[in-house]
Amino acid sequence: MDKTDTTSITSFSYDFTTKINREGQGSAKWNLMHEQAEDPLSEGIVPFSVADMELPHPPEVITALHTLLDTTILGYTVPTDSYFQSVIEWQTRRHNWTPQKEWIVTSPGVVPAFHAAIRAFSKPGDGVIIQQPVYYPFMKAITINDRIIVNNALINNKKERCYQIDFADLEQKASNPHNKILLLCSPHNPVGRVWTRNELQRIVDICLRHDVFIISDEIHNDLIMPGYEHTTLLSLVDEVQAKHTMVCTAPSKTFNLAGFQTSNIFIPDADCRKKFQLEFEKLGLGMLNAFGYTACEAAYNNCEVWLEEVLRLI
Repeated sequence: MDKTDTTSITSFSYDFTTKINREGQGSAKWNLMHEQAEDPLSEGIVPFSVADMELPHPPEVITALHTLLDTTILGYTVPTDSYFQSVIEWQTRRHNWTPQKEWIVTSPGVVPAFHAAIRAFSKPGDGVIIQQPVYYPFMKAITINDRIIVNNALINNKKERCYQIDFADLEQKASNPHNKILLLCSPHNPVGRVWTRNELQRIVDICLRHDVFIISDEIHNDLIMPGYEHTTLLSLVDEVQAKHTMVCTAPSKTFNLAGFQTSNIFIPDADCRKKFQLEFEKLGLGMLNAFGYTACEAAYNNCEVWLEEVLRLI
């Protein structure tokens, strides 16, 4: 996400040089590379097609997982108070806002969360606004749930060398009563924009004016380059406005933990939370993976230095 010049890299506390061979481990992107290759691939190629890292995991996470295996019965597991506290404190430290515990709904991923939210806050045939070019599951989440894609296309400002929001077009599309949701990508994937506080406030104002519910996918919120700052959408709204907003986060991109399928969804309004959770209940989804809870808590509590060193690599 948006990048500025950084000082030269000198030394690291962690191993970022060991090349990991992920052949035969079920890696989605390594398998895909071989499936799509027309010619045999030469030895040593590393695929970069999918957003997981080719770096060893933070050792603090591995230690926590070993401790779990050594000391815990792996039965049905729910998030603990210490888990929720780690999520809250991470948002407070890294993003300067403090959610409440009751706002947090755990999910097996951000993508399942916005599928559920689209079903909870709109009806078949309703429009869902997106800002293309955007992460391809956004489109699938809309069409597979019988909603209509409404594109508020980003403006490619070649002079400024960045994409920008077409606010006039967003206002027009939000004013259409058939369009019920804005599925926002913040920071934006794949164009790399970290939306400014001003831009996000304009989005909030437009959507509130026209009763459009905002689902904010903030999964890349920790991967921000020096000189830029992520603003969570919920830091811009008051108690009444929060009835129109939810924020989706996860440790998966930040700490390379996608395989644990653990995400934290913030929904301040109790009625909205009930509607959202009902969609999960319809699918029989409830408790998450015990290892995911442990990995997320360990990462948020103990791996901030690891993240800072990763950011120096980018």
